[in-house]
Amino acid sequence: MDQNCLQTCIHWRQDLLKYRSYYLPEDSLEDIVLRTSSGRKVNFENFEGYITMLLPIAKTCSSSKVQPHIMFEQIERLHSVWPWAIEILVFPFEFPGADYSNQNCDFFDFEYKKKGRKIYVMEESNLFPNKNKKEGEEEEDEEEKMDNPLFELLFETMGDDTVNLNTTMYFVISPDLMSFEYHYGKSLIQMQDIMSLWVQSMRNEREL
Repeated sequence: MDQNCLQTCIHWRQDLLKYRSYYLPEDSLEDIVLRTSSGRKVNFENFEGYITMLLPIAKTCSSSKVQPHIMFEQIERLHSVWPWAIEILVFPFEFPGADYSNQNCDFFDFEYKKKGRKIYVMEESNLFPNKNKKEGEEEEDEEEKMDNPLFELLFETMGDDTVNLNTTMYFVISPDLMSFEYHYGKSLIQMQDIMSLWVQSMRNEREL
């Protein structure tokens, strides 16, 4: 079968399930260092051996129907199902084009800075540079740059595939840090089913 046709068929099948899978360059995650919302450094290589879910979430303020405390509770509840097998990193970001200047974001900021969580809440990042320009703004001479090395690597690996900002998105990195899946348009309940499959696969490998 023609290679291009094969790849098209794979993408068609993956799009039905709302996910894509990718292989990472060898050892590409070992030197990546991130910061939590409190400023603590986290070496990504520490997540080797865990199924790691990355969850970008748009900052929700007074104009949003989403209640931040409920959102974070649901994420922590997912982690509590398999605390020995999975890690969850939450990456807050400002939704491109949104005007936060006249909004009250106190509830989100409280959850963002809350201590004692079992999940990792990372520092707010500009995950989508050059998409934050508001309507009517003139083009700037200098392009915005990605300020998160982890997502810079993931997006570079994804190549021409793009993320859909108008729906949920999740990235699941394999325990060996060699591959990842991009899931979109799914609820946390649906992602719990996905993580269940990952955990079962991990168990099977350990039993071999």
